[in-house]
Formats: sequence, structure tokens, C-alpha cells
Amino acid sequence: MLTRHLVEAVGTGTDGSIIVNGDRSQKFDSCIVTLPAPRFLEICPALPVEYRQRLGRIDYSHSICVVMRLREPLSPHYWLNIGDPSFPFAVVVEHTNWMSREDYGGQHLVYLSRYVNRCDDEIWNEADGAVAERYCVFLKKIFKNFHEAQILGFDVFRERYTQPIFNTHYSRALPGFATPLANLFLVNTSQFYPHSRCMNTSFQLAREFVSQWRDGETEA
Repeated sequence: MLTRHLVEAVGTGTDGSIIVNGDRSQKFDSCIVTLPAPRFLEICPALPVEYRQRLGRIDYSHSICVVMRLREPLSPHYWLNIGDPSFPFAVVVEHTNWMSREDYGGQHLVYLSRYVNRCDDEIWNEADGAVAERYCVFLKKIFKNFHEAQILGFDVFRERYTQPIFNTHYSRALPGFATPLANLFLVNTSQFYPHSRCMNTSFQLAREFVSQWRDGETEA
């Protein structure tokens, strides 16, 4: 098994093996790719044009997630949805109201997250320090006792291709597990349709793939 290594390309050998290239190369009898469709297309140029066009029709929302480490809790609540569109985040998840803060060195962990449609979103391109200042202004509107002195750490994570968008006729682009390349399989969130993106759906999809693979029923 190849772990903790950079993967730059995936291709096929003349003997039907899957060749994974990166900071080292290795052959496998088969390969399961769990990357989002655009990333898969980037690392596997050997995929035929028609299949690439099919995957290319899948659109994604991106996401910004801020992780705050605090000296004190914000509230007694685990999950708070924000319905005001003027706010720069759509949800406040106080993780250590669910898990013990002792698991995190006694710190209180809070996630502030939102989806964005494109990478030209204002906050997407802001410096992390500016994002922190902006978020603190809005946190004070919800939590009157909150102050910047409570912050022990503030990290901003930006991720493309977080949530596939199920547009009209999405089922026409929905990929199967098998790809046009023998022994190369795709299992990712684009196949969740018509269900939402969540851990339960991930487990369900994994079980479905394993069952079909074991029974030889995987199809592109």
C-alpha cells in the first residue's frame, strides 16, 4: 500500500495495471480514486474525451471554514444556523460542546463555515488576518460577551469542489463506479445523488461500491 506520498498522475500499464506517479511510482492491480471529479480529470489525462466531458458537466460549490481556538466557550449550543445573508458565515459549530475540550488541550473549538459558488468571492481572496477581523465583528453581534482576547488561534481553510450541485438533468452526468480505464474506479461525492452530502451517505456509498465490486457489477 502506498500512503503519505504525493500523487501527480494515474495511468494504465500495458499489462493492465494501474500506475500511480508522484514523488514515487508504483503499480497496482486496481485503483480507487475518491477525489472530486475536476481533480480526477487533472491527474488522469488518459481518460477518453467523452467521459471527460461527462464529468466536466458536474459543477461544485466551494467552501470556507474557519477554525477558532478559544479560552472560553461562545455558548452552550453545539450548532447554530445563521439565516442573515449579510453575515460572512452561515453556521457556528461549537465542537467542544459535543466532544470534550480535554481532547483539545482544554481549548474550546469553534467552526465557522459557509459555501461559496466561485473562487472570486470576496472573502475567498481576503488575507487570513482580514477574515479574522471580519468574523470577529459579526461574532460580537451574536455573542455579546465575545472579545478578541478569547482567541488562542484562528485558521482559515479554503476548499474547492466541496459540494456537487445537482442541477437539472444531473442524472445524465452522474458517473458510475467503473471508469473507461480497466481496473480504475471512481467513488466520490458526485455519486451521492439524490442524497445530501453527509457522513452517512459516504458510508452507504462505500458499502454499495464494495458490494458491486465484489460481485463484479461495477459499471462506468
